[in-house]
Amino acid sequence: GLNLAVGVLAALREAERTGQAQHVEVSLVDALISSLMMDHVKYLYDGTMPHRVGNRYREWSPYGIYPAKDGYYALGVGTEKFYTVLARDVLRHPELLEDERCSSHNRRIQNRELTEDLLNEWGRSHTVKEVCAALDAAGIPNAPVNSIREVAEDPHFVEYRNMFPRYTQPELGEVRVTNLPLRFPGGSEPEIEPAPSFGQQT
Repeated sequence: GLNLAVGVLAALREAERTGQAQHVEVSLVDALISSLMMDHVKYLYDGTMPHRVGNRYREWSPYGIYPAKDGYYALGVGTEKFYTVLARDVLRHPELLEDERCSSHNRRIQNRELTEDLLNEWGRSHTVKEVCAALDAAGIPNAPVNSIREVAEDPHFVEYRNMFPRYTQPELGEVRVTNLPLRFPGGSEPEIEPAPSFGQQT
């Protein structure tokens, strides 16, 4: 749907510019293939088949979803600077910086367990909130992995972003739904109306 919307907008701009209409087509399978672009890069380049890495990101390490004492958090160590700060200041294992197996981006990918074992051990002795606070203080990209309940009850999404508005549905009473993500600052937000009853609008 998102690809189709982008295509329609591009076609509209082209029609404004040239006066020519276009047919826009998006295949669900094509969209899925496109979303896996990074997984195809190595195969298309030299025939290398990607292997499964679970919740990790194949091209960086450590980069993925990791356990804490009370849940999970996402971590993205995508630069040498982030890795240095993580090893030295967060995990407090500066010897990793001298270890030949962790001396470069590619070596860390090949030996990801070295850092990830220490990361898992550290995370399991802290709550998600503590882990994220420590990573925030170090300037390393991270985020808690929230459950559906945590997202639906988070004041940021409930109060400030209005992502879970309530309305009254006849015969059911008050209903809470998921809002559209579009916002038009300065304009009015569309009011959510009850779903019509059978035959109501015929």
